Amino acid sequence: MTTDPSDRLPQQPSADDLEGIDVDILEDGTVRLHAVCKPGEDPRECARKVRFLVEALGLPVDQVVTDIEQRSP
Repeated sequence: MTTDPSDRLPQQPSADDLEGIDVDILEDGTVRLHAVCKPGEDPRECARKVRFLVEALGLPVDQVVTDIEQRSP
């Protein structure tokens, strides 16, 4: 049995998943992304969404600062 290659791709977050990520562009050109994880959400999942946004926007990684905050339920 063969599997569809798209099954092996990481799931892309939906627009709703990216809600709550604040983007600030600083004077020196650095982009600051601040994300707040939903209560009970794995911080790694939250970080994956931020990484997806960085890649989707084509931002140079060396000019991006990420800040991921986890809130208690």
